[in-house]
Amino acid sequence: MALLAGVGWALLVLLGLVLVLLALVLFTRLSFEVRVHLAAECPVDAQPDLESFLSALEPATEFSAGPGVRLDYRAGGYIRLLGGLFYADRHGARLLGRRVNGRASNRPAKRRSRGPSRRSGRRRSRRTTRVRPGDLGRLWPRAWQAFSRSWKALQLDLVVEVSCGLEDPASTGMLAAWVPAAIESLVRQLNARSPGSVSCRFTPVFDREILEVECRLRGRPRPAEVIWPWLRFALRRQVRQLWWPRVRRRTILEGGGCIWTSGTPWLH
Repeated sequence: MALLAGVGWALLVLLGLVLVLLALVLFTRLSFEVRVHLAAECPVDAQPDLESFLSALEPATEFSAGPGVRLDYRAGGYIRLLGGLFYADRHGARLLGRRVNGRASNRPAKRRSRGPSRRSGRRRSRRTTRVRPGDLGRLWPRAWQAFSRSWKALQLDLVVEVSCGLEDPASTGMLAAWVPAAIESLVRQLNARSPGSVSCRFTPVFDREILEVECRLRGRPRPAEVIWPWLRFALRRQVRQLWWPRVRRRTILEGGGCIWTSGTPWLH
């Protein structure tokens, strides 16, 4: 009896730790950032033509197209959870400061031989449930509401930095005169609902031909606030009628298969 009581208490403590960890993951803010940098530059002593420009557009991450246009493309980002206890970027993932990304095995995958199917004699129902346009019309406002709340919970901040230089410095000066005004008007409209969520800066370059764009998208959401609107949407009666019959009326067979036992099957 003492041994069983000890095992029970150990399982209870383990379950409590799992619940605490789950609560921390769901209700602690995570931070992420996505960075994209694109630069197209024409050297001063080069005369770009159509062929060199098209050759520069071939897929690559960072290269030079010879005497023509040079393109530089970089992308990266990170995600940080639990105050940095979990951190992941394009180089891998770290947990408590230790790398956790596993290595792929070099062993060839074993092919599973297929024997005679146990369900070969069973027939499945091929009837489908038709969704009426009226049902979709009633669900669309709720789906859009769930999407809007999840999008707002992401707390996104977008920073765009643009540097541009034309062949003629006078044309660059004219561009620098009206582009910032147009950008300011657009940013003001985008920040009407969420002040400070979008910022853009334009920098003229007079000594060379270049177009450089750098974007940084950041967010600090709570996972629970992003998931909860969609969970409420899935549990609504009209939506639940689409997926609950599949869960309730499916029978798990030996070997992992399933057949429809009664009623109407899931949408195909």
